[in-house]
Amino acid sequence: MQGLFDRLSRPPPESKRLRMIRRNLQPFYQTQLALALITSIEELLSHGKQLEYTRFTIDTFRPPLSRKIAKLLEPDLACLSATTVSNAKTTLAPIRTPVLASTAPNSSTRPRTGEDCKKKWKFIRDGYNRFKKKKKLGTGSAALQNSKDKRHQQLLFLEGVSHHRSGGSNVPKPEEIIENADTDQEHASERFELHDENKANTEIQISDDEINNRKIEKPLEPRTPNKRLKRINNDDKLFNLWKERDEKRQTLLKTIAKRKDDDVELFCIHIAEVLRSLPPVNKAEAKKHLGIVLSNYEITAARTTSSATSTNTVCSDIDILSSTPRFSSLSAYDLSVPYASL
Repeated sequence: MQGLFDRLSRPPPESKRLRMIRRNLQPFYQTQLALALITSIEELLSHGKQLEYTRFTIDTFRPPLSRKIAKLLEPDLACLSATTVSNAKTTLAPIRTPVLASTAPNSSTRPRTGEDCKKKWKFIRDGYNRFKKKKKLGTGSAALQNSKDKRHQQLLFLEGVSHHRSGGSNVPKPEEIIENADTDQEHASERFELHDENKANTEIQISDDEINNRKIEKPLEPRTPNKRLKRINNDDKLFNLWKERDEKRQTLLKTIAKRKDDDVELFCIHIAEVLRSLPPVNKAEAKKHLGIVLSNYEITAARTTSSATSTNTVCSDIDILSSTPRFSSLSAYDLSVPYASL
C-alpha cells in the first residue's frame, strides 16, 4: 500500500493513508490492531511485522484460513478513471508481498501443513492415554517432574465428557430397536413369572397362619365423621374491646384537661432554659445571685414559722393555766404579767 501511495500524482495525507491501510488489512490483523494506539505508518509497519510472525506461528499448527474473505479492495483506489490509470505518473506497480523464511524457495525448512497438526494432536492423545493408565501421583522423588505429565494432568477434566459423541441423529437403528424389544419382552416374562411365584408363596403362608392362630377378628366399628367446628364470630368481642379502649382514652383526656399546670414548675422550666442559653461565666453569676435570693427567702420563711409556733405554745400554756382551779380566780392582767415579777 505504501508503494501505491508513492506512485500517485497527489499522495493523500498520512492520516488518510493510515486509515486506508487499516481498512485493507486482513481480519486477523484488524482485530489485533484495534486497541493499538498508532499515529504513524512506521508504527503500523512495526506492528505488522510482529503480527506477521504471530500469524506464521499460528498457521503452522492449524490449516490456514480462506484468503477470499480477507481480500478487500479500497474504494478510493478502485474508482480511478481509465485515463488516470493510463497516465505514467499514476501507474500502479505490483504489490510486493513479504517472503518468509519458511516459504522461500531456497529455504531449508518446509512449511507445515494440516497433516503435521494431525500428527501433533495424535501424539498428545497417545501420551494422555498412557498417562491415564499409569495415573498415580507420588510424593518426593516420585512426584511429577516432566512438563508433559503436568500437561496431561491438566487435561483430566476431559474424563467427565462422554467418549463417543453421536452424529446428527440420536434415533437408534432398526436392528437395535428389534434387539431391545426382544430383551424387553424376555425381561417382562421373567418379571411376571417371579410375581406369580411370590403371590403363590404368600397365599400359602397366609393360609397356614390362619389355621395355626384361628383368631376371630372383631368387626370394625363404623367411623364417625369428624364434626366440623363452627367458626366463632369475634366481631362482638372486638367491638367491645375497642369501646372499652375508647372510654379509657376519653377519661384520660378529661383528667389531663382538668389538671392545672403548676406555676412554680413552669417558672423553674423557664429559668432552666434561660440558664442554658447563657455563656459559662454569666451562668455561674446567675446561679450565685439566684442562690442568695432563694436562701434569703428561706431564712425569712423559717423565722416566720418559728415565731408562729412560739406564739401558739404561749397561748396553749395560758389556756391550761386558766382551766386549772388554782389559777381560776386570777384576772387576765395578772396572767399576762411574767412570773419573774411576782
